[in-house]
Amino acid sequence: MLAFGECLLDLFPDTRGGYTGVRSFAVWPGGAPSNVAYGVAAAGHEVTFLGKVGPDWLGEAVLSRMAEAGIDTQYMTQAQATPTGVTFVRVEHDGERSFFPYRHLAADKEITPKDIPEAPFKGARVVHLGANCMALEPSWDATGRVVELAMAQGCVISFDPNLRPHYHLKSPKVMDRVRELAAEAHIVKMNREEASALYGGPEGAREALFAGPTALLVVTRDRDGAEWWTRDGRAGAHPGFPCEAVDATGAGDAFMAGLLAVLLEAELGTDTAAGPDAIQDLPTQRLERAVEIGNLFGASCVAVYGATASWPETSLWSQRGGGSR
Repeated sequence: MLAFGECLLDLFPDTRGGYTGVRSFAVWPGGAPSNVAYGVAAAGHEVTFLGKVGPDWLGEAVLSRMAEAGIDTQYMTQAQATPTGVTFVRVEHDGERSFFPYRHLAADKEITPKDIPEAPFKGARVVHLGANCMALEPSWDATGRVVELAMAQGCVISFDPNLRPHYHLKSPKVMDRVRELAAEAHIVKMNREEASALYGGPEGAREALFAGPTALLVVTRDRDGAEWWTRDGRAGAHPGFPCEAVDATGAGDAFMAGLLAVLLEAELGTDTAAGPDAIQDLPTQRLERAVEIGNLFGASCVAVYGATASWPETSLWSQRGGGSR
């Protein structure tokens, strides 16, 4: 799998419910596509990441953590002066979180088409991206190049909008760009709030996306699991796994990682069928299992601090059938 987008560091305070009295921070990798890359790599798949870091210690930390996780970073680039992004996280007592992006200028936002080589797309089965790496025109153009190269190589395109209220929801232009990206993807995952903001709800999302190349739409429902639909009329839902939410940061990204891990186990994108046909050829049982394991990954994620701190144990993954074909 090839993932593209923002890569940064999340800072978690040693207190809940605010920053009064904070004395220390835990540092974890962040950035939605980056989080997905960690989860897919943890499931045993080969993952390459395309992104940009700053010429600083933080950038070195990002690259080092990815390498430790087995993620290929050989195609990542480094900004000349712009620093690596940082996001401060506030975690409430019920595990819900909010973000303060301390990254008005950040290296990952300055990625350009010149930073996107063709080589890693050759042989990539799935290309995953989000909507946060398009704040400036060069990064929007870079996103377009990623989509073009993925299409040229017959890759399955996976997309998670990961909307942010401080950015996406305040700009009609940006929301139009999010819909434009979604309309190019074969797999689209969003939560129910995003489905409402973008399309008026899941029904509107199905109508809009299934008119194009999208073959699988998944809408997550927080503690209530997830629903899924295919363009050829199949549908289902999984109720999720009961768990105590310590930190909800990255829950949707973990779900996406589990979903893609199961689909990759099914050899998605390896035969002559590309794009929507590759997904429509998958049996219903495999799609049901993908959503189930997505929920399992999400439950594992929220049980601890940090979006990439915990993944399901291999034994549990096997019991759930994640590795069966």
